[in-house]
Amino acid sequence: ELLDQHAPPRHTARANTGSLAKLLTWNEEKPLQPGEVLCHQSDYITMKLLHNKKKCGSGPQQKRVIRSDWHNCLKLGYDVQNLEWPSWIEACLADA
Repeated sequence: ELLDQHAPPRHTARANTGSLAKLLTWNEEKPLQPGEVLCHQSDYITMKLLHNKKKCGSGPQQKRVIRSDWHNCLKLGYDVQNLEWPSWIEACLADA
């Protein structure tokens, strides 16, 4: 429902089985806690292979960030043309 309200028609992030839909569903079932992050499997494996002791997407405390590939970002709704998260994503997450 949130994706129908916010995501542009025919956008890749609208898929019911996509990453953003899964994140929104998980948040409905059990709200995400501060500090929890979404991490794609490929990013998690890359992080583990390169930096075994760091958390995926960890912030300043861990000083380690793994950058995702375009494919994973597209599934979450990232705007690769403008290289930014679109405003509809922020509105969707705010409504979640």
